[in-house]
Amino acid sequence: MDITTDGFGYMLVAGDLLWVPFTYSLQARYLAFEHVELGGVGTGIVVLVAFTGYWIFRSANGEKNDFRNGRNPKSRFFGGIACMVLIRLLQISLISTRSGELSF
Repeated sequence: MDITTDGFGYMLVAGDLLWVPFTYSLQARYLAFEHVELGGVGTGIVVLVAFTGYWIFRSANGEKNDFRNGRNPKSRFFGGIACMVLIRLLQISLISTRSGELSF
């Protein structure tokens, strides 16, 4: 949630003042008391996961931005493949809409 849509309510205050400091300090405390050697492969995996998360975040925000600006894209490559696999595996029946497109 964002402050513009949710307001500055109890959950936002609790998250800002309790949850965020707790999670960050918990990780720092673990690393301070436990000796951890990550190595090259481990560092590569951490960087790959971080960039993958960033890519997913930017893709989702770009799609949301396109939808808000009236550029509602049809299913993208991976979304189209995932939908077709689900349709085949779950044997979902589709219906025709007024625009002639198939919909769930």
